[in-house]
Amino acid sequence: MNASAHPDPAVTHAAANTEAQQPDLVTQPLWDVPVRLLHALMALSLAGAWLTAEADGWRAVHISFGLTLAGAMALRLAWGLLGSRPARFSHFVRGPAAVLAHLRELLAGRARPHAGHNPAGGWAVLALLGTGLLAAGSGWLTFSRGEAWEEVHESLATGLLLLVGVHIAAVPTKMMALKDSSSGGEIDLLLVDQQQLLAEGAVSHDCSRS
Repeated sequence: MNASAHPDPAVTHAAANTEAQQPDLVTQPLWDVPVRLLHALMALSLAGAWLTAEADGWRAVHISFGLTLAGAMALRLAWGLLGSRPARFSHFVRGPAAVLAHLRELLAGRARPHAGHNPAGGWAVLALLGTGLLAAGSGWLTFSRGEAWEEVHESLATGLLLLVGVHIAAVPTKMMALKDSSSGGEIDLLLVDQQQLLAEGAVSHDCSRS
């Protein structure tokens, strides 16, 4: 009789134990609907303001885009204080020591995944929101009080575009760093393990069961 027809009970038992020890990976969207909508609105408003910045006859449209951007950023600031846990600044804005530790891990190829923005990314978010609001405010001053504010507005707008460029470039860099540090495992920046969210205090145990 062929021995392969009867698997070794010890091997079968060990395999069953291994499967039983592996926790179920339950994922959920990281960012809530308000964050996603505001992010899209900010991106579209910034693109529209940039495209109409030097266009003759489009000044009113440019101002409308700028005001929309300012409104969306103001709402994001409010949601960062009152919104869901992953969206709150208290969840992802860390002190200088945490930022330096994260940068050292990143340079050493040992970057750990974070449920949301990493410590450096948290400060980048604040820089983007602050610079965007200042750019929109200086733009309104340029419109209402004359050309004296134009250079300030242009400098802030340029700084905002540079920050956006760094923000976009950081996404693939972060994905590659996390993939290297996880032995080639796939990293999803929008769907995260609920156990990771629980560990970082992003959701409560009651929410994770819903």
